[in-house]
Amino acid sequence: MTSLACVFIAGLTHLVDLLAPSSKNPTIPGPQLPTLIVAIAAMDLIWDNCFIPQRLNVLPTVVKRIYELAVAFLLLEIAIHVLWKTMEQICFLLVKIGLLATGLVSESIYEKYEVFWVGSVTVPLALLILAFAGQATDHFHMLHESLIEKRTRVELRADEALKYLEKCPRAIKRGYATAFRL
Repeated sequence: MTSLACVFIAGLTHLVDLLAPSSKNPTIPGPQLPTLIVAIAAMDLIWDNCFIPQRLNVLPTVVKRIYELAVAFLLLEIAIHVLWKTMEQICFLLVKIGLLATGLVSESIYEKYEVFWVGSVTVPLALLILAFAGQATDHFHMLHESLIEKRTRVELRADEALKYLEKCPRAIKRGYATAFRL
């Protein structure tokens, strides 16, 4: 697995780059939330894989961490700027063409709620990508174990309990076996 610190630093630098005022992309008027969700999915996939070749394992740990950081940053940038931004642009165009060309909404209404229209497609798509990434890496169990307390399930089988009560000498003495007989 790639070092979690390297993936976290790559994600943090990507987040700073994404939220910087100069990086706003006016051609896609959607919310930033789907991009963050896809970045988390990409970080999960990067964290689950080991990118250091076997022959580089003899190098010092610092060099390996620098290599992992560079690879994590590169893969995160490719995942977001090449794959996700292209998919987001396609969703934007499909929503715009679908709503305006079919006449479902007027152009003024579309422009007023453009972020909502684009977000209504990109947010579920990003959540779907996150779910697939979590399923592929099998990291959902870690989240589940930390949020949900463990409970013991007790199952009572009535017929087995009655058989036990019929054979148990203390239950026969007290009359439980005859009281519960069907």
